[in-house]
Amino acid sequence: ESSIELLLAQRYEHADEREKAIGLYDKITARSPTVRNFASAYASLKSVRLRLAKWSKEPLAPTNPEMGKVLAQLKTLTLQKTLANEPVHLEAALEYVDLQAALESDSNRDEKRLSLLHKAKEDFEAEDDILSRDYHAGRKSSVEKDRIYRCYLSLFEAEIVLCRFTLSKQEKERFQLLENAKKLYEEILTDPPTEYLAKRARRQLELLEK
Repeated sequence: ESSIELLLAQRYEHADEREKAIGLYDKITARSPTVRNFASAYASLKSVRLRLAKWSKEPLAPTNPEMGKVLAQLKTLTLQKTLANEPVHLEAALEYVDLQAALESDSNRDEKRLSLLHKAKEDFEAEDDILSRDYHAGRKSSVEKDRIYRCYLSLFEAEIVLCRFTLSKQEKERFQLLENAKKLYEEILTDPPTEYLAKRARRQLELLEK
């Protein structure tokens, strides 16, 4: 049933019937609030992205009543990581960082972003609870999922290095950090396992080379 509803929601999305798509994605997510199966995890991330797209033409407001819901969905997706669903959880973590940082004042944004990126990367690397141990054990039996995981962790590292470059005041250090960030993004682009990774790495490289 969920797979048919996912297809229908995607058709609504492609037909630009955004509210219908959001409603159906939310319905699928509500059946499994822990987002441990692929349908609920994917639907949750899709509904978040559609809501964020609605707000893209106006400044993000922490007071928006739906903002808390979106942040909670992304946080739940990040915490309930399941290797079989990847890259859904990894992308949710990146979107959570993006959104939380965007809500910060300009003066605090880069430091907040760096802190969030470090925390997210550490959470995905950790093996100190059952969910995390299951997650990493699964990587040993799936070459494809292990590759996805490693490439996304490289993206986290690239974003961390880029934040450090932005925050650094020392010219020599800034040059080295910039070169390191470029190298990491270029490595990702040699053989990206997902279009999301390719787009994100390409966009950042284009910005760095301006």
